[in-house]
Amino acid sequence: SIHTMDALRFQPVDADNLALYVELTRQALWLPAWPGAGWFKHELNRLSGLPDPPAYLVLEGTEPVGRVIVLQFGDYLIIRDLALLPKHGLAGRAVRALLQWSRDRRAQFVRAVVYDTVWDEFAALGFAAQKRRMTMHRALGNEKSSPDRTARHVTPGDVGEVGKLLNAAYRGTVDDEGEDLEVWTRHARDVLSGQYGKFLIAASYLYPATPPYQSATLVIESAPGCVVLGQVVTHPLFANRGLARRLITSALAPLSAMGYKDWFLEVTLANLHAVRLYRSLAFAPLGPQIVYALLTH
Repeated sequence: SIHTMDALRFQPVDADNLALYVELTRQALWLPAWPGAGWFKHELNRLSGLPDPPAYLVLEGTEPVGRVIVLQFGDYLIIRDLALLPKHGLAGRAVRALLQWSRDRRAQFVRAVVYDTVWDEFAALGFAAQKRRMTMHRALGNEKSSPDRTARHVTPGDVGEVGKLLNAAYRGTVDDEGEDLEVWTRHARDVLSGQYGKFLIAASYLYPATPPYQSATLVIESAPGCVVLGQVVTHPLFANRGLARRLITSALAPLSAMGYKDWFLEVTLANLHAVRLYRSLAFAPLGPQIVYALLTH
């Protein structure tokens, strides 16, 4: 275990306490849909190549009171998915403990990705909000929309071209965090290989049918009966032509036919064009907002 201040400690998650970690997640972390206990084992396996364990139980003495993901890359430390039981003063003590931990690890930069239910505690310790994102939801019924015949489905063989499109689409936007072509290509490979959930070829599209591509959607299964619009991107040279709308709409009937009932996405609030698009497609805000913030020691 890693001991910290305020009688809180952070215990790495392993096979012996994974069930407790999952139960605390179910109790304390807001999720738009429950992915099932197996998903968390999958997530830990995906992160298992990192030098330090990424997932921790938060313990108060011997009592489990929460869970958190902590990732460190050199002098850059990331805190995300902090979830705590509703105990008076616990959030403030947990955040102070995490901040002390980052100092002990000699992190120069601390990134927080947390729901706004605990954001005030981070802000009080000097974290500066960089952006906010919100989850949106659309119910899927007996959809009758026709797919765009000028588009085609994304397949695992499209990794390289999808990486190029992601790199071009995000560069210079509010969601650009310095990723390069290599990072986006690796991300595309992870998505298409099912690292974030089952990749749904039948609901994911590229336009036009041959490269260079102008727009794409990547859809994954997030939980039984639920899907996530993981990525929807358009090359900046072809923006504002309705391409994303056509591809999203194309997925409605296939998703309905496969039995999915709920469709979720996350969008940055400052991306007003995307927010308007999703609202016009019957997506509505759901749950607490997600705050991305940074602290420099």
